[in-house]
Amino acid sequence: MGRIFTLDASRDVDLVGGPASYLAILARAKMPIVDGFVIPVDAKLENGLSNEIMRHFERLNCDSVVLRTSPISHELDGEILRDVRGDALIDAVRYLQRNVMRRGRRAGIIVQKHINAEISGVAHSINPVTDHTNEILIEAYLWLNNTILDGVAEPDMIMVNKRTGAMMYESDEESESCLGARQVEQVYSLLRRVEQRAAIPISMDWALNNGHIYILRIRPISQKTKERYQECQ
Repeated sequence: MGRIFTLDASRDVDLVGGPASYLAILARAKMPIVDGFVIPVDAKLENGLSNEIMRHFERLNCDSVVLRTSPISHELDGEILRDVRGDALIDAVRYLQRNVMRRGRRAGIIVQKHINAEISGVAHSINPVTDHTNEILIEAYLWLNNTILDGVAEPDMIMVNKRTGAMMYESDEESESCLGARQVEQVYSLLRRVEQRAAIPISMDWALNNGHIYILRIRPISQKTKERYQECQ
């Protein structure tokens, strides 16, 4: 199989980390994820591994990529580097590996094509504020930026009732949201498919590009996630 894995190659958390193992499940189920590859946990940039990374990058046929660390523990936050060009890729991998080691962690690195999304956000398969399982919460931002991870900007928020499909916009007006009803339905439909596949409550990072929706990352909804949203109320 080699020392670099395609996204569907391994669900072994100890080998590729938690986020990458979930991407493997989605890839095998033919879910819409962004093409890429995984540098496994504890990989060493020696004995030709750098050349192998570059070969996989060239197969993606893109100008730049996004790198995300994939910690073994789902409870740990990952680190992200966006819009990394080929001539900076190996240095970016070294940077992330040093940070992982400095924090005493173990993590793989997910490398995926960089996409220029018009809208992006996070969708939760339950209401993280109330724990209601018959509601999903969608957060949406214009463009694809670090607000998904750093929480600097305020998202547009939409609640969808799983039983009725009714949508409730935080602003009470669809026209004031960056996400229209048809796009909400796209995110909602994909989230339900992913939730059924994962069989646990999950959060899904997503992006819309040229009318197509892509899954960027999924992770279990932890108590830490619930507490963060509840504190904001």
